[in-house]
Amino acid sequence: MTERAGVVFAWRGLGTPNAGPGCATEAQIDVFVPNAVGAYERVVTRHRQRHFERDRVVGLLDEAGLECQAVHGVLPDASLAEPANETRHLKVLYTARRAEGGDSE
Repeated sequence: MTERAGVVFAWRGLGTPNAGPGCATEAQIDVFVPNAVGAYERVVTRHRQRHFERDRVVGLLDEAGLECQAVHGVLPDASLAEPANETRHLKVLYTARRAEGGDSE
């Protein structure tokens, strides 16, 4: 839970702690915003994500005519770490470019 300028954000993970490869999971975000009469109004959103294994992502990039250039782990402050470690990093960033010899259009 965090608060900024009187607005309160609460993030609740709804997935299981040991979710495996290929799983789908979600989080609920509750935002409490002060209104004109001093009460708070609640806004609720859900954030859904799916995990894809590295081999599948790299294979799909290849099928799309792209070469995987790097795979970085994303740290809580949004900085990148190499090598990516899916047990340590909450997100993984894939950097790709058009494969050599591909169509230039």
